[in-house]
Amino acid sequence: FFEHVWLEWAVDALGGLATLVLTWLLFPGAISAVVGVLLERVAGAVEARHYPHLTPASGISTLAGVVSALRFLIVVVVVNLGLVVFLFVPPVFPFVFYGANGYLLSREYFELVALRRTDRDTARSLRRAHRGTLLATGVIAALALTVPVVNLLAPVVVTAAMVHLFETWRARDRGA
Repeated sequence: FFEHVWLEWAVDALGGLATLVLTWLLFPGAISAVVGVLLERVAGAVEARHYPHLTPASGISTLAGVVSALRFLIVVVVVNLGLVVFLFVPPVFPFVFYGANGYLLSREYFELVALRRTDRDTARSLRRAHRGTLLATGVIAALALTVPVVNLLAPVVVTAAMVHLFETWRARDRGA
């Protein structure tokens, strides 16, 4: 019995470490998937306060929101599990992690906000035209989502930012 105590201790320690690493890697996607379902209310509140002249958004159905959130969660989990190999290259890992998650978050949040008021092709066109700004916003979001306590408010702030960006770019495209 005593000769295998060290093995049990090692397995417990490694299991705990794996849990911490996976939680840290997957939390941004998990919290964003949950908030993706609630995005409609946040975006509506921002529009009501800052863009009262807008007509009510057609919005995204609850089913479409849930499906989109689940799809996004699966993509984030797969991408982040793929990023685990970069843990063994410490100087590279933060750049790859925040870059990949920043891209994913910016794409998902922007498209969910944009699809409330426009078609998919227009949303994609706007996203591509402003990809640099959106990537920077997404990287900031990914950073915020890995900071305890801040990560609980970050999805609301990111949603509000995406509403402002979308409305600014849409107004500029219309020449308003």
